Amino acid sequence: MTHAPVEVGPAPARPRPVRPPLSVPEPEPGKAERAVRRARAVVGDVRVGRPMLAAGAVIVALLVVGVWALVTGLGQPRSATAAATPAPPEPTVTPLRSTAPPVPSPPPGMRLHGDPSGFRIAVPQRWEVSYDEHRTIFNGPDGSRLMIDRTPQPTGDPVRNWMRVEQSVKSTKRLPAYRRIALTRVRTPIGEAADWEFTYGRGTKYHVRDRGIIAADGQDYAIYLRAPSSAWKSAESLWDDIADSFIPAT
Repeated sequence: MTHAPVEVGPAPARPRPVRPPLSVPEPEPGKAERAVRRARAVVGDVRVGRPMLAAGAVIVALLVVGVWALVTGLGQPRSATAAATPAPPEPTVTPLRSTAPPVPSPPPGMRLHGDPSGFRIAVPQRWEVSYDEHRTIFNGPDGSRLMIDRTPQPTGDPVRNWMRVEQSVKSTKRLPAYRRIALTRVRTPIGEAADWEFTYGRGTKYHVRDRGIIAADGQDYAIYLRAPSSAWKSAESLWDDIADSFIPAT
């Protein structure tokens, strides 16, 4: 809106035109702040004497209040229906529950091994640990050995995988005097599994139980327990505690 120039100083009296009442349209949502900034800018653009400047500032302030009242609804009585409408209830927040499996307590005479690769398993306290590429090896004092093997590539069904490995062992004769004892499918809380049990060796005979597991994330593990046949009963007594305590990496 343009304003007529303001004359400063004495001037002959003359009737002033009557201006129509100021009509302030209701601003669109989100434009209230811009309207306030424009009104503030008008105050800075008035270049008159102090009395006129003060009067102009008062008028502009009234305009700002009027615009803001239109936007926010200040000064308008609330209807009885609106006053009686209850506020919507606040949403209920349910705390997230951890999906990480609980840390088991190791059986007596065993300790819980937390592997750098992420898995956990209970092992005899005096068995020494070593690492070989993607294998973690625990050696016992009587020639027993526990090995956790992390297979880099998925092997598929654990029973069929052990059958393929067994065929390779037989054809290459990598295990002298190999003899299968059992090959059994096992269901575990972790996933599909299969136990392959066999003996091998000339001179010193070894007894082996090897469990292949497919974890939920597709990672394959093998829990390999080997002992001289003369010490197998002692090693076998550890099997359930070892196998049942195994928790794959998450």
